[in-house]
Amino acid sequence: MKNDIENIKIEPNQRYIDFIGPPKSNAIDHTLDGHVKLTVSKPVKIRGMVMKFKGYGRVCLKNMEGAMFDLSTNLLPEIKTSLLAGNKKPFQLSVGEHRVPWNLYIPNVYPRSFQVKRASIHYKVEVVISFGLPKKTITREYPITVLRHILPYKELSPKVGSRVYCHTIPDKFKYEIECPRIISLEQESMPVAVKYLCTANQKPVVSIRTQLLQIEFYRCETIPKSDKDVQLNVSGRRLFEAMETNPKCVKFTRRKGPVFVHLVENNPVSAWKRPVLLRHELGEPLTHGVESALVSVYHQLEIVFQFGHKYDAICAKVPIIITSLPFTKTMSLPPVSPMMNMLPINDTIPKYCMERLPHFIPPRITGTVDKKTVRLNRIIPTDTSSGEMSSYSFISSDTESESSIVMDIRQRATSAEKNTKKSQHVRFFI
Repeated sequence: MKNDIENIKIEPNQRYIDFIGPPKSNAIDHTLDGHVKLTVSKPVKIRGMVMKFKGYGRVCLKNMEGAMFDLSTNLLPEIKTSLLAGNKKPFQLSVGEHRVPWNLYIPNVYPRSFQVKRASIHYKVEVVISFGLPKKTITREYPITVLRHILPYKELSPKVGSRVYCHTIPDKFKYEIECPRIISLEQESMPVAVKYLCTANQKPVVSIRTQLLQIEFYRCETIPKSDKDVQLNVSGRRLFEAMETNPKCVKFTRRKGPVFVHLVENNPVSAWKRPVLLRHELGEPLTHGVESALVSVYHQLEIVFQFGHKYDAICAKVPIIITSLPFTKTMSLPPVSPMMNMLPINDTIPKYCMERLPHFIPPRITGTVDKKTVRLNRIIPTDTSSGEMSSYSFISSDTESESSIVMDIRQRATSAEKNTKKSQHVRFFI
């Protein structure tokens, strides 16, 4: 009987789903549609035809003893619809080629598709056809990629605003770091404005080291049904803290991209009066930020103030959201994204407010990373710091018209509250 249906093929009109902004259950659903193509060699009685949208997550880790931990789970909700809603009774499908249209309404709640060595998140559409006597079924599937872009285009990144992180070490050192909230890899680099002041007998700052950190959380426990439902999951800082405090979550911190050492020793003006503008180049490909109950990926920019002595340095880590952009005609990827032709094409990115103010741009040297040791031409620091921290937001006055666009983005980019607990390294959480 199965040979009566020679071929079944799913033909979606789009292979990608583009979501803009953070997950939002009350946002407009994305329509995914296409056809199911059937080639029938003999008349066959069709009893039902259902199209489904499914999501899956997997974590695969190896412990210190070499034992493998492999956890797979489905992501809820599962979307499905009957393609024969008007035909409640079985009907005869004649010989020949048939095309059955289908469409699914996908809510804006799913995390982006994700694939690394230790984990993956993937999606697919699946058609289930039941036919014949006794009842038999045939299943076919087709992979779908879910993309989530916090920004619709890179020119909006400077208009989202920046955030200033403050920290004071009593009787020694204080600083303010102004950093973009969100960046895209298409920007190629990001500016960071730093103000600092040495007090008492503290030696002057000789150099400032910058490097990107990628923080990965993997959940190593059976996922309850409530956490499988992506509509009920928390996000942002609350999810970060939940992952970090969960004893059954494994955390990996990876140093990504080149190390830049900015030489500020010859700054003619006090860095507290005129900030130092650092420019960190985005080198090797980075994993975009991901938030899910099974695996989450965050990024931080590590900024180390070095005072010349090998073991004298102060380290700060500030959160950065790294986002992708919808495909455009200027990109080399195939034209399969529905966001194409809707976005402005502009190679000129507006300047951040910190770039328009008076500043000092120091020379820099580039180093390499070998495991946990940062190898530079002349500096190998050790990070030590203590004290409390605070942060506040800064948005330039010419961005009021974009405030409604980035309202949700700004909430997602909020860092730690004031008076957080002391730690060996000063860290600001997303």
